[in-house]
Order: sequence, then structure tokens, then C-alpha cells
Amino acid sequence: MLSTFAVVLFGLGHGDFANISEAIRYSLFQVTSILTNTGFGTHDFDQWNEFGRGLLFLLMFVGGCAGSTSCSLKVIRHIILWKVLCREVENSYHPTVVRPIRIGSDRVGDEIGNHVLFYFGLILFTFVVSWLSLILIEPDAAWTDAGLSLQEKLIDCASGVGATLNGVGPGLGTIGATKNYAHFQPASKLLLTFLMLLGRLEMIPVIVLFMPSFWRR
Repeated sequence: MLSTFAVVLFGLGHGDFANISEAIRYSLFQVTSILTNTGFGTHDFDQWNEFGRGLLFLLMFVGGCAGSTSCSLKVIRHIILWKVLCREVENSYHPTVVRPIRIGSDRVGDEIGNHVLFYFGLILFTFVVSWLSLILIEPDAAWTDAGLSLQEKLIDCASGVGATLNGVGPGLGTIGATKNYAHFQPASKLLLTFLMLLGRLEMIPVIVLFMPSFWRR
């Protein structure tokens, strides 16, 4: 709801919507669509202000609740990550404090907290490597010939990686709500397809297949 409120507020301020009723309807639907990875769109959000577009990009990395069929990083992982970070900050000035991580009344083992940290680090590493690879593969002329800047290429490639890795679907710019991935190079499409597989299977099972020790008898 906070994300929807922010999109509504900035959208009305920048004239993205005709009235508050339209702002609430389009913002709520689009935020929900991004969070649940359904890929639907009832408005061209690529025409929204920079804050609204940036917020939607960040929401690509927030998935559904634990056990849901959505992709991306489940909400429970974000909660655990926040609690782990808060504990580490507290330990920096109270090093003798022993404070277990709890979800409700249940204690979360340190191994789960370490797994969440590892998973977020793996997502970040995969995103950065894939983003740079996509920038390298895609020719600058594809954007400059269309009258777009190279800065827009960076944003488009980043949103393409975020959208496919998190199973969202549409991205920003040339792969926005009213566009598609057809203009990407074949190598880029293979990379984005692999990212979709990684995101859908939550990475670890796919990575295991490339471990030699997994195949040893």
C-alpha cells in the first residue's frame, strides 16, 4: 500500500494521471501486477515519472509470500534479511549481546540467516554479471538509431535482466508494457531465457547441476 500511495502521489504531481480515481486504479493494479509477477498491464507505466518507474523496478525484486507460485525474492527473505542486518548493526556497538532472529514467536536458526544472505548476494552477483553481459552483447546502434541515448540502453538492459530474472515480464523503455524483446540479439535472448529459468527455479537447483561433485557416484 505504501508503494501504491507513493506512485499515486508522484504520478499526480507529475501529471501522469488525469484524476485521483484513475491514479489509484492504475497504480494499485500495476504495483500488484509487478509484485505478483503476473506481467499484466492496464496502463503504459513506461510513460510515468522517473520515481514511479524506478519504484516499479525495485518492486521487481520483491515476490509473493512464502509458498506462493510467484517468482522473485519472497517477502519472508526480505524480512529475515532486515532482521539479520539490524542484528549485525546492533552487534557493532553491543558485541556481547546475543539476540536470536525471530519470526513471530519462532526462532530462526543462524544457518537460515546465512542462507538468506548468500541468496541475496547470489542474486546481486547474477544481476550485475548479466546486466554487463547484456550491455556488451547489444550494439549501441540499436538505441541511437531509434533516437535513444546510451543511458537509456543501460536502464533498458537493467530492467530486462530484472524482469526476466524475477519472472515479471515487461521491463522499462524498449521492453516496456507496450513493447517486447524482439529487437534483442539472439545471444541476448538466450541469456534472458536462462535468467528466466534461474528465477523460476530459484537458482540453487540449476547451479547444483553444474557442480561436478553432484554427478559423482
